Amino acid sequence: MLGHASVSITLDIYSHVIPDVQQDAAVVMMSLLARDTAQARAGLEVLLSVLLSVLLSTGG
Repeated sequence: MLGHASVSITLDIYSHVIPDVQQDAAVVMMSLLARDTAQARAGLEVLLSVLLSVLLSTGG
């Protein structure tokens, strides 16, 4: 819940990030399945960057 009183507060605040994270994760998986390691690495870097920015914005 990232320190919020309820999960609904967390979802209200951060739900805008979820579609981007899902898209980035899909790109990474497709790249891995296609054995395109350079593309997978680039997608993973973007995905981790988004997740890190969310964590930093919450103080976590």
